[in-house]
Amino acid sequence: MMKMIRTFNSVGQGAFYTEEFYDRDNKTNFTMVYDCGSYGDEKLIIDKIKHSGLKYDIDLLCISHFHADHINGLEYLLKNYKVKRILLPFLYEEEKIEVFLANSDASVFIKEFSLHPEKTIREYFRDKEIQITFIQPIEEDYQNNEPININNLPNNIPSGQPIWLYNYYKWIYVPFNFRFTQRSNILKDELDKIDINIDNFSDKYQKYKDEIIKIYKKLKGDLNTNSLVIYSGHFADDDYDYYENRVKYSKPKCYYSDYIDVGCLYMGDYNAKGVQKWREFEIVFQKYFEYIRIIQIPHHGSSHNYNQKLHFKEDLFCVMSAGVKNSFGHPHGSTLKQIILNDGIPIIVTERASSQFIQKIEFY
Repeated sequence: MMKMIRTFNSVGQGAFYTEEFYDRDNKTNFTMVYDCGSYGDEKLIIDKIKHSGLKYDIDLLCISHFHADHINGLEYLLKNYKVKRILLPFLYEEEKIEVFLANSDASVFIKEFSLHPEKTIREYFRDKEIQITFIQPIEEDYQNNEPININNLPNNIPSGQPIWLYNYYKWIYVPFNFRFTQRSNILKDELDKIDINIDNFSDKYQKYKDEIIKIYKKLKGDLNTNSLVIYSGHFADDDYDYYENRVKYSKPKCYYSDYIDVGCLYMGDYNAKGVQKWREFEIVFQKYFEYIRIIQIPHHGSSHNYNQKLHFKEDLFCVMSAGVKNSFGHPHGSTLKQIILNDGIPIIVTERASSQFIQKIEFY
């Protein structure tokens, strides 16, 4: 018997989710981490990472997007753990500048990472060999691809490319990166007027800081649309009787399942609203819907990012990470109401340890 433990850690207004696979000798032989941050509280996320029980080796680290509340534990994680592979959403130059501006009050590492993610990791952690793979935005001519072995990841892969976890039959990760171009195009046009681009931005920022911030604040919408979504679960095909799964969910109640639907959708802060955003999301993930039992509701349960269509079946566990006294009103009352009306099970994970949500899967 093998098992996997999926944990939604109690970091409050942020995200730090882990999956740990154990072999028949009860030894961890694969670990995935999705995001590692907490809003305005780097000490909290570092403490949660320290006491999470994570082993030294992290086989796969997935970063949804570069806002500080999702990555302010990244420097600590990379410094203190052996991270073998990182999945990052590919960003165009103007998007990187936008992320930098959103992180203007963050640490030096996060600001440098915002502008030059791969370069920053290489320079800060020269002694570590880390495979970095960027997930390209979905293309109009999207086609289903055969799974690739996680040991053979190239530097760039397309959205919707299944990544096969070699030790576990038919267990895959499927990334999805949607590019919302309107904001970044406007930002690029405005910065072009003052001759600023990614290459000279660091040198010119202080001189044009007030003007750049003024341009940034006028932009409509937000960068959350581009958040990297990850499906974790069974490979979708007709032969799914290989496993008999017994599933136990811990907190707020125990729930057992003997079904194949043990997959999870990690959505970061993705904006699931809008015809195009949902259509492209559905193109990639619809065939996995029957395998999913948990959805991390995007953007901490914000009403601006929530879509009722996420309830493609009954009794979905709907996890939302939100601070007890956050100033954003997350999760929004309308989101909670719609989850319940659509036969979902709302799970609010705060910074309180007792709110931690765990799923245990046993493979026979």
